[in-house]
Amino acid sequence: MLTEYLKHLRALDTEGLEISYFFLENNSTDDTLDVLLNTVIGNDYENPVWGKNAIVSHIEPDYAVDKRSKRDFAPFRYLRNYIRNYFLKGDYDYLFWIDSDVMVNPDTLKRLLNWNKDCVSCIVSNLPSGDVGRVNALEIVGYEKGPLRHLAIQPINYKRLRRYEVTGLIKAGVTGSVYLCSRKAMEVADFEMDNLEQRELRVMNGQYPEDTIFAFNLLRAGINQYLDTDQVLIHCMTEEILRDGKKAGKI
Repeated sequence: MLTEYLKHLRALDTEGLEISYFFLENNSTDDTLDVLLNTVIGNDYENPVWGKNAIVSHIEPDYAVDKRSKRDFAPFRYLRNYIRNYFLKGDYDYLFWIDSDVMVNPDTLKRLLNWNKDCVSCIVSNLPSGDVGRVNALEIVGYEKGPLRHLAIQPINYKRLRRYEVTGLIKAGVTGSVYLCSRKAMEVADFEMDNLEQRELRVMNGQYPEDTIFAFNLLRAGINQYLDTDQVLIHCMTEEILRDGKKAGKI
């Protein structure tokens, strides 16, 4: 899976762009770290295979992510903030988040950049066919600016978008998996709940996912998230989805 992910990442159209690659390995129990080091770094840390700006970072065991607890996504928020802090220390304009089981298309990065938004994502399908009922984005209903008095979220219905021939860019309350964020967005919002009360975030059966926390922090700063409905990627949660996605010509 990781080898295929790296293959797609390497195939991104980055012509004319200055790119740095940052991989965060959180104490995996398989060969993830070896694959990353061998593929991205190679035998010489001074001259990595993927170029001078390719970095593989390892998180100590205390911050390992074994599984999502029923109510606390703190380890995931920690990992996201770890990358955010690294980004902010550098001279970067955008941070492009890509989960390691999502296969990007060669034009994904430039498509998202061309929208010129502070935070924009694309549709991620859990099916190898690329079909989706609900997408990796949520609508926020009842959001009030200032103190959060009421927050309710509901999935964006992809079939409804297509039925009414909705294409291009739409506003989305919460996105995830793959999203492009400007430096401005990363400066004003993190993945912590410090400024949010749990009673204001009664979402996902009482859980507080890192992407949702980030979206609400963006909203507090006056920044909306957007979704490119014409860019559909495959979320390869299993080797079977990866295999079938290739057979269907979607990967």
